[in-house]
Amino acid sequence: MKQIFVVVPDPARAALIGWLVSAAGAHAHLSDGALPALTELERAEVDAVICSEDAGDMTGEDFRNILRYEPATRLTPVYLLTPQAGQQRAEAPNYDVEPSINTLDLVQMVLAQVGVDAAPHLPCDGTPGDLHGEMDEVGLAELISWVAEMELSGHWLIEIQGHRGYLLMQRGDVTYAEFSGYGGHAALLELLDQAEQDPHSRFRFCRAELPEGPAPRNIEERTERLLMEVTVDLDHRHAERAASD
Repeated sequence: MKQIFVVVPDPARAALIGWLVSAAGAHAHLSDGALPALTELERAEVDAVICSEDAGDMTGEDFRNILRYEPATRLTPVYLLTPQAGQQRAEAPNYDVEPSINTLDLVQMVLAQVGVDAAPHLPCDGTPGDLHGEMDEVGLAELISWVAEMELSGHWLIEIQGHRGYLLMQRGDVTYAEFSGYGGHAALLELLDQAEQDPHSRFRFCRAELPEGPAPRNIEERTERLLMEVTVDLDHRHAERAASD
């Protein structure tokens, strides 16, 4: 079984990475920070490392540089989530990745690099989904409300102007949201706002039997309450735009 080591201080995102890696048939080891990770990597053989620029005890770049000097990890691919992606030259086994990358895309990329075919296991991969279409007639909030009323579990993928948002729902409640570098409540606000402005934005919802135990979570409110709060924030944005016109 392929081993993926994860040093990402955002606990919700780290949990989602671990969840998706496990669903694809690999094993994810989540570490609390760079220093404990270095100790653990001395004893463990891994196939790839995913690391944030903020690795807790040091920068992600420093952490990766240390791995390059250690015989056991010298050739291990390290995917560094850094704003410097594309601005500095990174040669294999170093990979620089924008922090705003959709976590699903990140996991797919890493698994493909280590030789894991994740296609049959990851959400909505290659399928239209149980619900799908353009948001030109019905809004995202209405779609989420309908799924919430049905108490369904599954994954949302929302495509807006080349960016892909992701929502996880468990028994009708949104537990996790991310979009273009935003997470939680802020991610859902951005999704609703930008989807309103782009009638050609597309959505897919794929029902799924989720693993037992707590789901990755960066949202605590029940969906009804969450949508009320986000709608109020969205109305404030509308008013601010109208006032500036």
